[in-house]
Amino acid sequence: STALLARWGVPSAEIVRTLQRRLMSRDEDNSVIADAPRLIDHKTFFFRGINGVPIEGHRAVVTWGRDGTLRRVLLRWPALAASGHRLRTTLSVSQIRSRALTSLRNAGETSGAARLRWKYVATAQTDGSVALTLMVGARLAGSTNTNGTTEEPREIDVDVSAR
Repeated sequence: STALLARWGVPSAEIVRTLQRRLMSRDEDNSVIADAPRLIDHKTFFFRGINGVPIEGHRAVVTWGRDGTLRRVLLRWPALAASGHRLRTTLSVSQIRSRALTSLRNAGETSGAARLRWKYVATAQTDGSVALTLMVGARLAGSTNTNGTTEEPREIDVDVSAR
């Protein structure tokens, strides 16, 4: 999968994380499992980033059959713009934390621990390339309320005045 992407011009330096998974299936008859799980395909997920910082929404998924035939490639890896990137911030860590707290409150979040992570958000340019802007994602874990309902994990984008 890595060699295939390299032939298509995806540089290995832009791959920040790779996951491999097996796609399994099993038959069910009237809610009764009829057989053991069986392997259908192999999938490899590639996540894009620059200098270890992930780019939101950019990834490739390569699917191979059990017999080694290429089944499908889903690829979102546009060219990077020649200019217009905002990759740095002059804010301190405490200023970023304060902005994250404000962003979470503005989004209606009043409890729970948030994990902060650097990320780039891509903005499409008129020529099809993308310019990157540094942001912080404030991620809240999923939770189960006292009434038994669950809430999905949620991530709020935090502006860090990138320049």
